[in-house]
Amino acid sequence: MVRFLAGLFCAFSLVSACSSDDAADDGNQPYEPAGNGVAMSESDACKSITAAEDDRRAALSCGPVTRPPCPVYIQKSNPACSQYDQGTVQACAAFVGEQPTCDALTQKKCLLKILPGSAPNGC
Repeated sequence: MVRFLAGLFCAFSLVSACSSDDAADDGNQPYEPAGNGVAMSESDACKSITAAEDDRRAALSCGPVTRPPCPVYIQKSNPACSQYDQGTVQACAAFVGEQPTCDALTQKKCLLKILPGSAPNGC
C-alpha cells in the first residue's frame, strides 16, 4: 500500500513512533494509523490535516507556520488527485490535536495512506 509522510507538518511533522499500526510511543518512527478503507478526496484530506494543525498551533500559541498550499502539502511523492484513506486522515488529525507542545508538532510524524490506483479520482 502506498503511503506518504503527511505533508502534515511539512516544515514540521507530527506523530511519534508506533509499536503497532494503532499505537504511538515516544520513538522516532512515524505514527502509522490503521485505515478504514473509506475514500476521501485529496482536497478534503488536506483541509482536515491543515485545520487540525492550525487549531493545535493556535491552542498552544505556536505562532505562524509556512507550508505549501493544499493539496501539495500532503502529496509528497504520491500521484496528484489520489484518494486518501479516511481512517488515516482522521487518526492523524486527532494525533495532531493531542500534541502537548509546539516542539512535538514540529518533530512528530504521521503517515497518511492513499488508496492505491485511486488517482485521478481524488480531485
